[in-house]
Amino acid sequence: MVIDIAAPVRVEKAFVLDPAEGQPARLVMDLSKVDRDVFLREVAIDNHLPRAKDLEAKSARDPASKAGDPRPIIVLDPGHGGIDTGTRAPNGDTEKALVLDFALMLRDKIEKTGKYRVVMTRSDDTFIPLAERI
Repeated sequence: MVIDIAAPVRVEKAFVLDPAEGQPARLVMDLSKVDRDVFLREVAIDNHLPRAKDLEAKSARDPASKAGDPRPIIVLDPGHGGIDTGTRAPNGDTEKALVLDFALMLRDKIEKTGKYRVVMTRSDDTFIPLAERI
């Protein structure tokens, strides 16, 4: 999700409203304007990697994390692939190639942060039906 804003903001509150009266679920976010210094400080705090001793303490409290990597998983689904080319640009580029190239670059950038594990539904020109990608 991308939100274009004209000035630095902070998310004060975010929640999801259940579907109601024939309308789908909605994401509600309360944003408040902050100055640049506050914004940069909060981004730095949000992007701070946990220290090794913090991860060890969490592992001691959470038996499920002992079995593997405690970092959150991000799943990238470049869709299409193989026989399913998706749409085709006037220059001949296919959607399947574009979304795969983008997903591979995004995966590399996310993995570089060290904060997340990345799983891809496909990493080459293979067709994987939607039911299997889910």
